Amino acid sequence: MKRLNFINNQPLAVKLTTACLATSIFSLIIAMVALNIYDKNTYKSLIRDEISLLASVISNRSVESVLFNDKQSALNNLIPLSYRSSIIGACIYRVSSDPKHSTSTLASYPNDKIFCPSAQPGEIKIIEPSHGRFIDFIHPISHEEEIIGYLYLKTSLSELSTRTQQSFNVFLAIIIVASIIALWLSKIISFKLISPLRALGETARNVAKVDDYSLRAEKINHDEIGSVVDSFNHMLNVIEHEHERLRESEEKFRLISASSKVGIFQLNPQGECIFANDEMSYITGLPITQILNESWLSVVEPEDRASLQAQLNTMMNTHIPININCSISDTNNKWINGHVGVLRGNSDEIIGYLGSINDVTEIRQAQSQLEHMAFYDTLTGLANRRLFRNRLEHLLNNLSRNQYSLGLILLDLDHFKEINDSMGHDAGDGLLTIISERLQQCVRSSDTVARLGGDEFAIILPIDNDGIALPNIAEKIITAITAPIILQENELTISASLGIAVAPIDSSQAEELIKQADMALYKAKDMGRNNYQFFTDEINQKLVSHLDLVRDLRLAIENQEFHLVFQPQLSLEDYKITGFEALIRWTCPNRGFVPPDQFINTAEDTGLIIPIGRLVISKACEQLKALIDKNLVDHEVVMTVNISAKQFQDDSLVDHITNELSRNNISPHQFEIELTESLLMENIDEALVKLNEIKALGILISIDDFGTGYSSLGYLKQLPVNILKVDRSFVSDIPENNDDMEITAAVIAMAHKLNYQVVAEGVETQEQLAFLRNCKCDFGQGYLFSKPLIADDLFDFCKNYKASDSRQQYS
Repeated sequence: MKRLNFINNQPLAVKLTTACLATSIFSLIIAMVALNIYDKNTYKSLIRDEISLLASVISNRSVESVLFNDKQSALNNLIPLSYRSSIIGACIYRVSSDPKHSTSTLASYPNDKIFCPSAQPGEIKIIEPSHGRFIDFIHPISHEEEIIGYLYLKTSLSELSTRTQQSFNVFLAIIIVASIIALWLSKIISFKLISPLRALGETARNVAKVDDYSLRAEKINHDEIGSVVDSFNHMLNVIEHEHERLRESEEKFRLISASSKVGIFQLNPQGECIFANDEMSYITGLPITQILNESWLSVVEPEDRASLQAQLNTMMNTHIPININCSISDTNNKWINGHVGVLRGNSDEIIGYLGSINDVTEIRQAQSQLEHMAFYDTLTGLANRRLFRNRLEHLLNNLSRNQYSLGLILLDLDHFKEINDSMGHDAGDGLLTIISERLQQCVRSSDTVARLGGDEFAIILPIDNDGIALPNIAEKIITAITAPIILQENELTISASLGIAVAPIDSSQAEELIKQADMALYKAKDMGRNNYQFFTDEINQKLVSHLDLVRDLRLAIENQEFHLVFQPQLSLEDYKITGFEALIRWTCPNRGFVPPDQFINTAEDTGLIIPIGRLVISKACEQLKALIDKNLVDHEVVMTVNISAKQFQDDSLVDHITNELSRNNISPHQFEIELTESLLMENIDEALVKLNEIKALGILISIDDFGTGYSSLGYLKQLPVNILKVDRSFVSDIPENNDDMEITAAVIAMAHKLNYQVVAEGVETQEQLAFLRNCKCDFGQGYLFSKPLIADDLFDFCKNYKASDSRQQYS
């Protein structure tokens, strides 16, 4: 192993020269051995051939000598062997007839001491002893195909040994000369081969010495070493690029660290701080030298310091990054958060820890403000719907443990929208602020007063199990709210409606208790407002009935249970048919006939009035088209459809009307929408925009139930309406009630002054008709002319109606 290490540690040139020299010597030795073996075998083969030929000649010449047992003649045949120095012995022996002696020697060479063998082979026999010094030949002597004797020759191989020694000497000389040549050539070759590697090594040493990765090795040849040079230069390119990136990264880190608003610090594997930037010093209030020499944990609040130190110890043991959240001892109570990560080397070993901290004091303060905004109303400062719900559920969950009852009051301000619209939103906000202060004064500080939205408030009151305090508190709240309020230098009063539910008497579930208080609130509104109502089973029963009605309405829409009836409108001047009012009717499979006043309000509240209203518009247009197609009415007859508040707010109302008019080929002036007076006054500005859009299409607009609301003549002049309808409540008491007669006459006169036409509803008697005609009312409808008719009956009515007959009848 030491020898192998010694060889491996030699210079590449030495190893290359040694390898070339050893290869050359080894190749020559193998060649010499092969040539020696070949020469030896060739020489032996030549000896065998020559001696075999000589033996054959002598054997042929010795036939007679053997036949006649002529020893002299046999000896004479052996004498020529003296000219062959390699033959050291020979003899001729004949086959004996004496059974005791199988052979007898006739002649021997060079003397009689030569041993003749007694072997009698059937053919020539060559014997080579293992020592390799001699070769024996035994050649049969035959006469007439009968062996009569044998010739024995003993040949020495000493000449072969001499030849071999001479060859060895020559080969040795050749090896020495060849080794010298090989050594010389190997040095030249190794120098040529090693010089590029030397240059490559010199370049590598220079790169390491001056740390300059822009140096490159020179490529001398395009061989394997040239490929190594290319790879080395490519490696330098990569290293140079990465070195540049590392330098840029370090520079960026230095600049970022210097200018960053994040405190950055680095710990060694033992947890000692070895780097901190300026921002770290600014956030902690410690000099950088103190941070490096001591620890910045000294400025952490004592209650956070132990926990943070434990986190750092755990990180160094487990090598798992940690997050920092703590406060710093500062006059302003500074909060910081951050992160400490693990730094690893190329072999994944831990080389330290890198941390960062941020001053999040402003963020924490903003979070506190957001939390306050999330749970408190921004206008009044009261608890909002979310906090109200949380507190209600919490108190309900602890009812049995604390053995108390819980009162829930829901409160709505009466007619708040009117004040908000008339005086402006700022005044409305001021009013809500005053009301919230009065509500808080009416209850204990431990009670919860919440604003749920708009003018809706809620109060949570933990009370004794007898609940006697609730009516007193409700009376106190109503009294406080109705006290005069000075708003924008105006004195005004407002009232409120209260709904009260009690837990656990009514329910112990928050959702259910809110619903029950809400039902009680609606009961208070139905009772005339400015009062309070407790939840009762009767209210619950009304809720169940309401839900059943909503379900049946949805089924009615799905199953097309609605149909229309049409009440004719006549001109009071000539009694011609001028139009029809489409009225909806519902026949429910379970309820039977349901009057409109029993389901229209529910449909309005639930939004189901939208699909129902679209159905009415479609069916009314189809009916008018059918009448026109049958030539039962002319193209001036108008179809009137009532539009509810929810429908009027539907953005697709106008598009639906225009689509139906187009589908049924009806002119816009043959279609009239009828709106209530109160609907238009709710939001006059928005109403004007949509009314002008409808009027621009040529569709007629009428105001229904005129005189029953609080119309302003100033607003009335702005409305783009065509027709006013006198409510049936005024017409029905004519002529018995003089006030109604005066109001009706005034409405008609005023409408005509504003260039509006007038329709009187509910005309049922001749006296009413005569009065209306005397007041120049334009149109009338009522049971005096016709009740509302289904489609088939309407066809018959129009077919049989004659204006002349009506003039005679009503004159």
